[in-house]
Amino acid sequence: MRTGTGNRRYLSWKWIFPAVVVILALGCWVKNITTPYYTQTTSYYCGAASAQMILNSEKIGIYVPSQATLYNYIHPRNQCAGWATDPKGLRDALNNYAAGKAHFVFSALASQDDGVKKLAYTIDRYGVPPASLIYGCMHWVVVRGVITDVQPTTAASYTISGFFVNDPWYGSTSLGENKYIDIAHWKADYFTGCGWCGSPGGNKYISVVDPEPVQKVVLKFPAVLARRAQMLTAQQAREQASAIMKQFEGQPEFRKQFGEALGVLKSSTLGAPILVRRSDNQKNAYYIAPLQKGNLTSGAILLDAYSGQFQEVTYVKRPLEYVPKLEIRNATALFKRNLPNLRIRPEIMRELDIKPARTTSLVSEAHAADMGLKSFRELNIKPEEVRISRMELVWEPSAESQNPYYPLWKAIGTVRKAREQTVGYMDFKGRVVPDITKAVRIEQKGGGIR
Repeated sequence: MRTGTGNRRYLSWKWIFPAVVVILALGCWVKNITTPYYTQTTSYYCGAASAQMILNSEKIGIYVPSQATLYNYIHPRNQCAGWATDPKGLRDALNNYAAGKAHFVFSALASQDDGVKKLAYTIDRYGVPPASLIYGCMHWVVVRGVITDVQPTTAASYTISGFFVNDPWYGSTSLGENKYIDIAHWKADYFTGCGWCGSPGGNKYISVVDPEPVQKVVLKFPAVLARRAQMLTAQQAREQASAIMKQFEGQPEFRKQFGEALGVLKSSTLGAPILVRRSDNQKNAYYIAPLQKGNLTSGAILLDAYSGQFQEVTYVKRPLEYVPKLEIRNATALFKRNLPNLRIRPEIMRELDIKPARTTSLVSEAHAADMGLKSFRELNIKPEEVRISRMELVWEPSAESQNPYYPLWKAIGTVRKAREQTVGYMDFKGRVVPDITKAVRIEQKGGGIR
């Protein structure tokens, strides 16, 4: 999705933003706990996979049970119905298997900043990675490290730059390994809280952490780049990503602590950034700037498409095939091959005067594949009767993807005589669905969809 950029526009960008945002706190203090990475083996084993990572981290270091074993221990101990892994279930499993090497509680705080302090304190004071619920409590991740300006447990105030995170979503290989997430992005898009188990008082920011009280310290945050009216071009995003890479490479503490990550950055070539629009907020978008080793991807940088603000970076120890899945030609061909397996959207069925198999509610429409709505093949709609006019990448936290490095392809076109509209969505594995299963529609949510 590259758009042309002449020298005049490029110089204008450089004039508006004479320097990229500072992504690491000045006087950098870093703690990054050695934590193995496991991907979840089902769509709802994120809590079990997070438990595996925590239990096998450097301080605890025990034999790790399988995710199925951990899930079977966690699930009956949940406090709230409808959760695959809730905070109590995860806490109980960690305390059981840690065998006295660490002690965990679950923290459900009304203040987001207090939740951030708890994570930083647990990492610094105890050297054990906590787990956090993200995306409105849909998904568990492990927070294994933090960057601040001074040591959090010894200061009256400190500035926090971001967290190192292991995100278990999803499959045998994943760009969820070795994430560093900027604190502004963590607060705005990840650590968003939820109404915990019917508790009063609005959102709670939930993690499984140490049992100490919340620190009485002043928490500060770095400035962020201002949003602009015009979206960055792909070339501008590439220049911004390149400048961010140079910041990481030039930071002494980063070079000291993260030799492996630095090696990945230096040995990789920055690929063409790919635009992804937020499907839950049409005014937001981001770029994925892949780090390439030949035809394989060793990591990626995410940037806000309207400000150039750094959001996060990730790298993997073993490069994987990734960029071809972001190419529109490959996606269009794969979507067309899988059209007969697509469940037709209720809106299209109404326009074509096709009656569904049974009456459906709004919730069950979102779960069309499970509610008896017919596929294209079953409805006698031939692939040649479907015209795809364009494909675009979109993402929001959902049952289909809980990792922004894995957006969905949105196919827009016509079916027979119906008006042009969204035909369906496809993930990187070629699975096609009629709609995105949004967080508010998920019938069983929290700690992974069951």
